[in-house]
This record gives sequence, C-alpha cells and structure tokens, in this order.
Amino acid sequence: MTDLTDASIQIRISRKTLATLAIWFHENKDMPRSISELGRTSMEILKDFIVKQGFVPQVTSTLKATQTLNKLGLGKLSISSAGRSGTSKYLKQMQIDEGSFTPFDESEPLTIDEEIKEGIKILQDKDEEVRKALAGMPDNTIIEEESE
Repeated sequence: MTDLTDASIQIRISRKTLATLAIWFHENKDMPRSISELGRTSMEILKDFIVKQGFVPQVTSTLKATQTLNKLGLGKLSISSAGRSGTSKYLKQMQIDEGSFTPFDESEPLTIDEEIKEGIKILQDKDEEVRKALAGMPDNTIIEEESE
C-alpha cells in the first residue's frame, strides 16, 4: 500500500522520549535521518503494532481518515503541502486510494486544474459512502477533553 506523507503536524514531546527512540533505532541499524522521520517512523511502528494485535482495524482510505479525524475533533492538519510538481500530496493520496493514480505512471501528468476537478469528482463519488460510514459509528465514540 502506498502512503504519502500528506499530513504535517507539530507535537510536544520529551527529548528523553526522542533520545530513547533514537537509541533503539540506532541499535537496530535503522537510524532515521531527521527528527521528523524519527517521529513518523515511531508512529508507524505503533500503528502497525495495534493493527496487528487487532486492537483497531487499519484505516485504508484517505477520505475516511479525513472524515474520521474531523468527527473526532482532530481534523486540523496541514494537508496542502505540494510536491515538486506542485500537486497536492493529499489529492495524490486520494487518487492512489481510488486507483486513479499510480506512483510509477509514465503518462502525461494532469494540470493542477484537471487534478482539482478529478479530486472533486472522487470526493463527490465517495460522499454517500462516507455518510453511511459516519452514520454507522456508535454513539459516544467522540470523547472531548476538558480544558484546564
């Protein structure tokens, strides 16, 4: 499965935690090249673990991921980062999910306007599926944090 890094977040974390993780990666000959890669790789390992253990199913649709994060109040992501070609990684990931884009496609790339139209069509096609999925979520799924 192709997963582009289409969300950019900022976190607060103890440098002791980062150092502990960096040591683990270093000892396993898989040292990340940056703090960002250290955080991303650590989160991906945790995700793989909880999915493998059967704690939760893996979310495989970018559109479903976006809708779920929004419903849980966690939807504020920077998803507009552009790649070298000026196209949105988020839109490209949605196209990959829908099978309308392959990373190794040698054909002429779409213009940004064409990609936006294509993305809108994909979103419109998936709207009913998303509505059904969200309607099927159990009550009390969203837990609000109390502010201090």
